[in-house]
Amino acid sequence: MSVGLSGNLRDFGIADVFQLIGQQRKTGELRIRENGNGARLLFDEGAVVSALPELADGGEPLAEMLFRSGWLRREQVQELRAAERTSARTLHRIAQDRGWLSAEELNAVEDRLTHDTIFDALRWEGGTFDFQPRDSVPQRHGAMRLGAEQILMDGLRMLDEWRTFEGRIPSEDTVFRRCGLASDAAESEACEVARSDAGQRLLALVDGRLPVRRIIDLSRLGTFEGTRILASCVEAGLLEPVRARSLPGGWMLWSEGSGQGLGLRGLAEVALPLLALLLVVSMLGTSPVLPSQGESWPIPRTSLEGAAEMEHMRALRKLAEVFHLMESRWPVALEELPARGLVNAKALASPLGHPYHSQGPDGELVLLAPDP
Repeated sequence: MSVGLSGNLRDFGIADVFQLIGQQRKTGELRIRENGNGARLLFDEGAVVSALPELADGGEPLAEMLFRSGWLRREQVQELRAAERTSARTLHRIAQDRGWLSAEELNAVEDRLTHDTIFDALRWEGGTFDFQPRDSVPQRHGAMRLGAEQILMDGLRMLDEWRTFEGRIPSEDTVFRRCGLASDAAESEACEVARSDAGQRLLALVDGRLPVRRIIDLSRLGTFEGTRILASCVEAGLLEPVRARSLPGGWMLWSEGSGQGLGLRGLAEVALPLLALLLVVSMLGTSPVLPSQGESWPIPRTSLEGAAEMEHMRALRKLAEVFHLMESRWPVALEELPARGLVNAKALASPLGHPYHSQGPDGELVLLAPDP
């Protein structure tokens, strides 16, 4: 068997490693590690068979991607992993046998995971590599195989383009909201990108709460393409970043500790100032007129209070849409949102304490305003 190859990526770059494997038509496994990140690539006679990230928590990358991109629910992923441990079948085969995804859909997910993993590895500036030759490696049936040198050429081209727009997206944790389009940007090339089918699909997911990483995963466009389109939307004036905000203790709308990997934050940008103003108004009072002795009347609900409740209801509606993306169905009742880890149960009542109502004709959730 051939001797393995290992070293430091600062001395022997990842491009050199790919080129060597491709030119010598090597078969084997390449592991790359950098600052806690890791990737595992399989080669067959110089062609890339698959590439997977090595998750810090020991999770299965394909299963996690199926969840993150909205193909499967968390309980389905857990069922998938349990079935894999007790049988000789692969995750790919189990998911297909259960009818959850077709072979074509699974291959598309694996191809996207392979391309994202390679692109991530090409952006690492240091780390180590270790290539171990093998007589054979597991094959992916129906997958498109590209030579290592072709992958490298495409990756380096993407890296050059990436540097021209990455500055518009501060981080994968950044939250964007949609905004008005400047008239001088309406005919720009960036705006044309946003009008594309992929651009419209991605823009539909931008709601002022989902972070960049979650939007890209749900759009199923991949890291490079998703970030490129987001950056074009920012350039065209269609998107702007919002700051993370927090709510008063005991009234957290989105669950940060759900383990669902959703990264959802705070109330919608518009609702927060309304709620803050509502608190001020409630403390200061709005009317100097007092009832005469023995007389009383109910305090009328002001337009400000009504606006706050309507904004809160709109935020819950958006969460129901996220539930629909993840579950491929609408929630039967609002109580399914906290059960899914999307919202704190306390937020099912309005900021004034009035409970929201819901009904679901024809399988779609309809939110009803709280009773006065």
